[in-house]
Amino acid sequence: MVIVLDHSLSMAGEPLQNAQRVAQEILAGLSAEDRVEVITISTEPAVMFGELASAHPEVRAAADGLVGALRAAGRSSIGPALAEAAALLKTSPN
Repeated sequence: MVIVLDHSLSMAGEPLQNAQRVAQEILAGLSAEDRVEVITISTEPAVMFGELASAHPEVRAAADGLVGALRAAGRSSIGPALAEAAALLKTSPN
């Protein structure tokens, strides 16, 4: 699973809070057999792990912390973020 989360200025306030809540719910529902990556979007996309990481409790906790700490900033650059997500999924064995 690749979670792509926009935290650009256009997401300020309730939209970002809703996106964070949903992303955290998704993370909480993963098991250690799942694989996850988090890509955040602002002026430039940022990749958390650089791969689809096994969703062990410490990986989920780190991702949850990153998602919860996001603040609205910058402009949206969704194209490069989605390209990165597609590349990760394309090279994934599952």
